[in-house]
Amino acid sequence: MPAAMSLSPMGEYARRHESDRFLAAQLAPPELRDDFYTLIAFHHEVGAIASKVKEPMMGTIRLQWWREAVMAIGQGQAAPAHEVLTPLADLVRRRQLPVADLIAMIDSHERDFADEPWQNAQDLAIQAQAQALPLLQLQFRLAGLDVTPSADVAALMGLVDIICQRRMAPLTAPDMAGLHAQLVGRLKYQTGNRLQRRLQVGGKLADYALRQLKTAGFDADHPRARMPHPLRGPMLVWGAAFW
Repeated sequence: MPAAMSLSPMGEYARRHESDRFLAAQLAPPELRDDFYTLIAFHHEVGAIASKVKEPMMGTIRLQWWREAVMAIGQGQAAPAHEVLTPLADLVRRRQLPVADLIAMIDSHERDFADEPWQNAQDLAIQAQAQALPLLQLQFRLAGLDVTPSADVAALMGLVDIICQRRMAPLTAPDMAGLHAQLVGRLKYQTGNRLQRRLQVGGKLADYALRQLKTAGFDADHPRARMPHPLRGPMLVWGAAFW
């Protein structure tokens, strides 16, 4: 996106907090982008709770606050004053968006506050998918696509989230590398129509992010982990031209 192009408040929020999803939204039809930014912002707000609280009980309380707020929006009630909830309520009303996927997004983070949220790599993959798939489903719905997004694309995107939130323990770097390779091996980016492929470009961005994280031993605090993969930009240009 050209630097001179102005962004809505939700666009700026998404760019600042969820850069890969923000970039993926640039391949969506222009009329959908602001709605996508709002969903991305909501996804970030819910996912970031675990990094903001010290006590698990406080995390579950915050999740319940979001759950009740979203349920109220779905029932046509006024949303609490909040920089993300206000545009989310407008989106739900304007597009008659069912809130079930929003609730699923919240519910998927209950395990963030468990003593042992996952036991092995496959369990983590299931959790990563659960956290990322509802957002993709909502984006597909807004785009009028009556198909299911790729679960493997969702798992890759959720895996990046979990690692960057420093929640991969007790799994090791080799565990993560093996899971990454397994998920990428199952992906088929060229399936579906052009719009389907474009809306799932986040899976390719997640693949590149995981490759970069691998060079840092999957340590999100390592300086190398903060460097974007060198092919991220060219891949988006290629996707814009040919997908």
